[in-house]
Amino acid sequence: MSTRKSATLVVGLLFVGWVGFLAWQTRHSHSVVVSRSQWSVAPIRILATVTANPDGRPSATLREVEGLHGQTMLPMADTFDIANLPDARGFQGTGRYFVMLSQVGNSLVLTPIPRSVGYETEQRPLIYTWNSEVQKQVDELAAK
Repeated sequence: MSTRKSATLVVGLLFVGWVGFLAWQTRHSHSVVVSRSQWSVAPIRILATVTANPDGRPSATLREVEGLHGQTMLPMADTFDIANLPDARGFQGTGRYFVMLSQVGNSLVLTPIPRSVGYETEQRPLIYTWNSEVQKQVDELAAK
């Protein structure tokens, strides 16, 4: 076998290996990435308990709310009703979630991911299960 054919074979095998590695990563990686664009447009960022309705979707009421990184834009209350919370993506059952909100009139709503070039689809807003990985990302975003 000539050197040229050997080099082509080696490069081809490396390419197939790389594509296989990427495919494996997409199937086995379950990490959550906090949307930077959603972060940048959300004026209210909180940690709250979200409970499940009998149908398994999130209820519209946030409980045990605490502001993160000096967030003080919320009025004092024990619970908050969020109009579009039952439609949120990322809900995995009752628990603590990182939630980004906007005020529309007198109502609070989940902040949607803003439209951008190449990402024009209307999607349901995201909420994030609170864990050490999400906390690390929130801390890094708040530091910027």
